[in-house]
Amino acid sequence: MKLRRLLALLAIWALVLTAAPLSGIARADGPKDMPYRIEVDISSQIVTIYENKTDEIVRQMLCSTGMGDSTPTGTFIMEQDLDKYRKPWYYIVQFRRFVRYPSRIRNVLLFHSLPYTDKSLFSVEARALKDFGFPASHGCVRLRWQDAQFISDNCLPGTAVRITKSGERKEDLRQLLFQESFDISRGFSYDSFLGMSDEPGALSRGSVGQKVLDLQYRLRDLGIFEGEMTGEYDSATVNAVRVAQYMVGDALTGAATEEFRQKIFAADAPTAMNVALTAGMGGPAVRKLQENLAVLRLYDEGELDSVYDVGVSEAVSRFQKVYGYKVTGEATPEVQKAIDYEAGRLRETFDGATYDFKENADRQLVQLVYTSPEDGRVYTVGCTTEDVLAGARKPSEVFAEYLAANEQATDISQLVNYATVDTHGQALSLNLRAEPNADSDVLATVEDGASLRVERQYAEWTQVRYGGAEGYLMNAYLRFWTGPEDAIPSGEDRAAADAAAQVDYATAKASAGVYDDNTDAAELLGHLPKGTQVEVLEMDDSWCLIQYKGHQGWALREELQLVMLEDAQS
Repeated sequence: MKLRRLLALLAIWALVLTAAPLSGIARADGPKDMPYRIEVDISSQIVTIYENKTDEIVRQMLCSTGMGDSTPTGTFIMEQDLDKYRKPWYYIVQFRRFVRYPSRIRNVLLFHSLPYTDKSLFSVEARALKDFGFPASHGCVRLRWQDAQFISDNCLPGTAVRITKSGERKEDLRQLLFQESFDISRGFSYDSFLGMSDEPGALSRGSVGQKVLDLQYRLRDLGIFEGEMTGEYDSATVNAVRVAQYMVGDALTGAATEEFRQKIFAADAPTAMNVALTAGMGGPAVRKLQENLAVLRLYDEGELDSVYDVGVSEAVSRFQKVYGYKVTGEATPEVQKAIDYEAGRLRETFDGATYDFKENADRQLVQLVYTSPEDGRVYTVGCTTEDVLAGARKPSEVFAEYLAANEQATDISQLVNYATVDTHGQALSLNLRAEPNADSDVLATVEDGASLRVERQYAEWTQVRYGGAEGYLMNAYLRFWTGPEDAIPSGEDRAAADAAAQVDYATAKASAGVYDDNTDAAELLGHLPKGTQVEVLEMDDSWCLIQYKGHQGWALREELQLVMLEDAQS
């Protein structure tokens, strides 16, 4: 036992030493009057920001640098941004992607957020998120948007940035940073972030033995800890303890004091959905799953025994089929969250009132329908074949996108029900009625294809919000779907940004004509050979005003490859 503890303590010192600043960084390489300096470790995909005066780590974060050798190594001084960067949103024309809070390291090398397909936090690029923490960019350093904002707001032009390859990947530290970045402004030291504590009786990094093993098993039963049951207080345990501390309202130290352990071993300890639940498991997390399945009428409420038996497996399988998941009977964290979300929305819809339930089987699809016997309110889960043929996506696809955009969030209550007007090819406008009947006053007309927020759904009519007013539309001409709070209007931000984006230069795709005006009657002045680079002065949807060797003219946008300075490495 003493040997194991000695090895664990040596591992702690290794972790601390690998996180410490390299000697000489930026002291000789960058201006001393800058408040911070930055180190990017390509080998570990970690960015560390130091305070220059004290050498103290003020922020540390995971990143994605460039694939191959596209991110250069060396020490650079952050350049002036020409009033183009350090903004909440910035559009990259070449890749048709938004990024948040870009700041220039040098030339085309930037810090910026993960890319987004739209100007919305819910549209983070799925592939970029999946690859986060590994080389994935074209050279720039991708960060969580909060970390990109910190650099944008605090690391001024003139800040030294040292990009190195340490030669080793610090997996223990990466585990911590995968969950969250270190930020000294939260009031905790870097040692606390690593999970170290000298408080009497506390279990912390380096602790080993039965008490740690008991802690790990309890955290697993609460749906929090998904690591191996080793009895060693490692990074996975530190992360799980922090989650539990947040849930019980304790400071997020990562160390398990005796008082904290009493809270999580209590009968009313909160649960999470971070651990896959399978047959034979038990505990509070299983009971929470049973309760949600009972609300959905997929499980007998009388069998809430906290045991994942055949009945639970069958209920989970029924939900998986409705939602479009692969039917396995195993409740992954995502499946648990989807079940919890639908149960929560069902409770909200009927607010304690009784409701009837039926399953509508439609070919290979199943839809759950809940109806109020008092006023006809309806809540549905799943799609019909008609919905799918009309373009509706599986509920699992919509839900996965939301979770991807909020990978650190546990609150999924922000999803909203929407409806899109679908007159089945007739291109008609619908009357928005003041009451749910065809004889009530018409408040407005709604065009075919318009998307609206659903306030309440009934058997034949749906109450929607449109143009600042609330009224009713017939369900027969609506296609229902679920999305985040800012899901509509969709596509407008990208189109507007595409038309108005600032472009530095362009190259001719082939032989491009140059004209004296931006109209169909324009006179041809000459041609640009393929590959000719020109400066772009103005741009609209169809034309670019260009300058080449001191001469100006207009070229069709479709004949040019538009490029911004940062595009080559984003």
